[in-house]
Amino acid sequence: MLGRLRMDVDEVIECYNSLVEQVFSERKRWGDGKFKATTLEAVIKFAVQGALGDSKSPLFEGDVERESIIESAILLGF
Repeated sequence: MLGRLRMDVDEVIECYNSLVEQVFSERKRWGDGKFKATTLEAVIKFAVQGALGDSKSPLFEGDVERESIIESAILLGF
């Protein structure tokens, strides 16, 4: 979210909290796992649509993203 979607930290926290609330609010009735994969997919597509304007936009742009993430981690002291 910080890299490809170019969200700031506050936006990421808000989006993640919303994702967790939506994905884990409805429990699966049977089968493995704690959530429905279709619900997770829909919530992620919604977040991508909001950030990039296209829910089918690729989430990986090669080494540019990796460098951006590494730089952010260094600046944050990780």
